[in-house]
Amino acid sequence: MGNLWRYAVAGNIKKNRIDENGVFRYGTAAFKGNTNVYLCGRLWDSRLPDENKTEISVLELSRGGRYYVDSVPINLIENLRITRVYTPKILGIMSDFEFCDCWWGNTQEERDDASAFLKRIKERYGIK
Repeated sequence: MGNLWRYAVAGNIKKNRIDENGVFRYGTAAFKGNTNVYLCGRLWDSRLPDENKTEISVLELSRGGRYYVDSVPINLIENLRITRVYTPKILGIMSDFEFCDCWWGNTQEERDDASAFLKRIKERYGIK
């Protein structure tokens, strides 16, 4: 039996936005606005240290009703926070995902790593 819960960095997809063509949009192509998403980022800085990155992979229930991992522009995510994940389906995906090292575990050390990641993301991209 796997973990009963894990720490995660979560955020919400912005509800409304104006895209690069000036069109009013609700959420993203994959996720509805205000959808809670889990950021796939435990090793994000060490794997891709490019300061110009504008997207990050996230996991959550998509518009199509399936759990889905997709890249989302960082500026479309708001309300970043540390949370615990208890949903069995999401925990299963986090455990079986090709890059399972990208998700945090349930120890205090893992929580500290997630907090450090959250702080770096907020500072680098000016997210509140």
